[in-house]
Amino acid sequence: MPREHFGQYLLRKGLIDKRCLERVLDFQQTINMPIGQLAMSRGMLNPLSVNRILEKQATCRELFGELAISMGIMGRNELENLLRVQEDNFTQVGDLFVACGFIDRERMESALHEFMAGDGASSDAPEEKQ
Repeated sequence: MPREHFGQYLLRKGLIDKRCLERVLDFQQTINMPIGQLAMSRGMLNPLSVNRILEKQATCRELFGELAISMGIMGRNELENLLRVQEDNFTQVGDLFVACGFIDRERMESALHEFMAGDGASSDAPEEKQ
C-alpha cells in the first residue's frame, strides 16, 4: 500500500487546509534546491550543462549527480560537497508548516509521531510536489 506524504496526511486529518499545503510545498521547492540549481548557484555548473544533464536524465532513471559524473561534467568530490550542502540546508515540510504559522510545533510533532507509527498509509493518496 503506498504511503502518503506527511503534508497530505495533515490535510486528511484536518490539521491544515489545501491552501496551506500548496503554499508550503511551493515554498519548500524554493528553499530546498535540487542539485543542479545548487551547483549553478555556487558557480559549479552553467545553465547549458544543467540542461544537458536534465535532457539525458529524461531518457533514463539515473540521479542528476550521477549523470553529471558519468558525463564528465562534475567530479565525485564536487557532488559529495553539494550533497552535504543540500542535506545541511534541507528544511522538512513539518517545520515549514510551523514556521509559516499553520500549525503549532507540539501538534505537528504529535501528528508526525502518529504518521510515523503507521497512520500515514493510504492506497489513494495523491502525490505531493517533489
